[in-house]
Amino acid sequence: GEVVVRVQTMPEIDAESMPGRPGRIRQLRVNVQGLLPLPYRDFSLEDSQNVPLNLFLRRSYLANSLECVDGGNLVISEKSADDLRRELQDALRPEDIGLYFADMGGRPILKSRRYFLPEFLAMAFPAAQPVLSWFFAELTDDAASVVYSFIAGVPEELMPIPATECWLSEQLGLQPGTGPAQLRYFQVGAFRDITLNDASFARLRLVDDRAITRSLSADIPGLTDAASCSHWDAPLPVDLKRIRDDDEVYWREHGAKPKAYIALSRAQELFGANALSGLLFPAGADVTTLDAQLSSLLRAESGLLHCFEPREESLANALAGVDFASLFLGLSSLVMVSALLVLVLLLRLHLLERQGESELFAALGFPANWLRRELALELGLALVLGSALGVLAGMGVSALLLRALGWVWGDVYGLSRMLWCCELASAVGALAVSSLLGLGALLVLLWRQGRPVFWRRQWSRQLSGIADLAWRTVWRRQSQSRPLVALLTLGITLTLAVGANAIRTRGEEGFGYQWVLSTALPYTGLLPGQDSGAVLPIRVHLASPADCGNLSRVSTPNVFGVSLDGLGKDAPTLTPNGAAVDRGVLQWILKARLGDTLDYVGGSVVLEHAFAGSVFQGGIVVGADSYQRLFPDEQGAAMWLLRADADLPALTAALADYGVSLESCRERMARFDDIQNRYLLLFLALGLLALLLGVGAMALALARAMEERRDEIILLAEMGFANHRIAAIFFVEQLILLGAGLVLSLILLGALSLFSALSLSLVFLVLTLLLLLWVAGLALEVLSLLRRMTSHLS
Repeated sequence: GEVVVRVQTMPEIDAESMPGRPGRIRQLRVNVQGLLPLPYRDFSLEDSQNVPLNLFLRRSYLANSLECVDGGNLVISEKSADDLRRELQDALRPEDIGLYFADMGGRPILKSRRYFLPEFLAMAFPAAQPVLSWFFAELTDDAASVVYSFIAGVPEELMPIPATECWLSEQLGLQPGTGPAQLRYFQVGAFRDITLNDASFARLRLVDDRAITRSLSADIPGLTDAASCSHWDAPLPVDLKRIRDDDEVYWREHGAKPKAYIALSRAQELFGANALSGLLFPAGADVTTLDAQLSSLLRAESGLLHCFEPREESLANALAGVDFASLFLGLSSLVMVSALLVLVLLLRLHLLERQGESELFAALGFPANWLRRELALELGLALVLGSALGVLAGMGVSALLLRALGWVWGDVYGLSRMLWCCELASAVGALAVSSLLGLGALLVLLWRQGRPVFWRRQWSRQLSGIADLAWRTVWRRQSQSRPLVALLTLGITLTLAVGANAIRTRGEEGFGYQWVLSTALPYTGLLPGQDSGAVLPIRVHLASPADCGNLSRVSTPNVFGVSLDGLGKDAPTLTPNGAAVDRGVLQWILKARLGDTLDYVGGSVVLEHAFAGSVFQGGIVVGADSYQRLFPDEQGAAMWLLRADADLPALTAALADYGVSLESCRERMARFDDIQNRYLLLFLALGLLALLLGVGAMALALARAMEERRDEIILLAEMGFANHRIAAIFFVEQLILLGAGLVLSLILLGALSLFSALSLSLVFLVLTLLLLLWVAGLALEVLSLLRRMTSHLS
């Protein structure tokens, strides 16, 4: 079917310079012919597991749509990076980077389609004369006036112009006065902030410049190629009503030839330090020879090409990404501890049920060691078999969990299709560990079963009631109670710590701004409110997303370039090579520490500051000057922070063609937190499993206690205790154990609340509901067990 694609043209001249202009937005209608075969359609240079959204077009068609020369800015090869670099450098030509030779009155002049020449060329041709041309608005003195023309900064060898003077072309037919002259010229700042600057000269003089042609001026598309002044399509605010007939006549005859000249040093002082727009060679210089020299120079320059091997780097980053195996194993360890405690309770109950059998064998003369050995062999085989079945069941559960991950995380992480695999070594290791733990618990119980009691606490004061009797019983049986309290504490803490601890990042967030405005394509101009501080522009270099939606390690994260003063009191203090990053991104995505260095093509940055939590999650933050150093060819902003008084309708209307999206800082932070909270869904399930194990263990412990204390129940009944009083004793004992687990859980949760966004009010509410349900359940269970036991005794 037909697809509409919106693109931005790629002008060769920097948009944020005097001769540049912003790229135009164009809509392309293309017919989708089908899917490119895998793995080609998933081509991406990002460190991310997300499936890239690629659209493949014919290169010549795309270049024509972007209004640039048909070529490429990316070469893919099966060769190594070093071999590819050598091959490309050997084939590099001046026109590949926009350099070309023109004729200026019989003298070759080297110019650039990007207006300015690379700085390294100035020293490479000492015989050439450097020039810098500029477009000005007005040049006047007390007698002459020139508007909207070019002025050229030339070296002393071409024209011996004093730094305090400005010379006019004699071909203008003007007669300058004797007073000082004033030059008003265009200057363009960040985000095409166009201003008119003034410069003063001691006087104007005339110069015979018949040897100079229009080729001395650098080319500005839409201006220098126009047939007349009335056809100018200048990227500057030109008032065509000020153009005079003499200006039209001069333009038709001489074109963009400069009308004024100043010393090169003064031109670079006014228009740009070390800037050059042309190199003028001596008359008779052979262009072919110059072209060969220039080609050799470019091939020897190391910074023009960047070749790398993304496959090795991507594989390394993927392997160093989020280690889910260790993460889930660590969180599951609490569940495994809970399961081990339940196993201990089950083994105790089983040994208690077989106590009569043990006494019979002892009465028949069988040694105690033989009996323990037989029990160890019998139960050990059962434990090993159970461990093997558990490993097989664990494989099935892990496959189901992986399928659930695809459903929970698929829209965020691009993990809708994940492959399940099992390593034999892992399965054997799991079987060995679980079997050894079970056998170890069994041997400890058998050893403690045969150990005599050397001391038991005697209470000196009399009983004060049923509650005191229950307390003394719990204290007397604390060795049996400790696993149960531990189980309850683990289950309650893990469940509530996750369930009531939905991540709500607190930190710098929006730095005092309320809205985040972003676009798919960069916007170069000024926006309403940008001058007043209501709008803070942010440049964005897209490398690899470093937010919580990326499961790989990121070595070159996205970069946000911003004026740090605009961030207010929470702004980090950075060195010229410094960068700031969110603390979570630093630890989990970059896998780095403060002081580490990140390398980009244009240079490197040092991680110097960590935000607690900000809207800049997904990349690193550098100052505006640092961004310009790292990415000098990238223009415009793709993100803005807005204050509450910003004119949102006007801003969104201005950016409508650039793929605009608007969200509040709270919504953006909540979106980041939501990604992290999806992790908690699985951890909450683990906590609930631990809690269920604790509840089950409590029921088992109660049943075990009733069975173990059968003689005690008979004694209490013969002493005249009614069934409801006996039930009350057991009920209070269980309440004491439950209370101990709740108190320990509250202590742990209170400590956690100091370091997280744990909602203690929600914790107390849930604990209250749990307590009520547990109390009701305990009462029913105690009465049921006691009724069953008394009927059995009867």
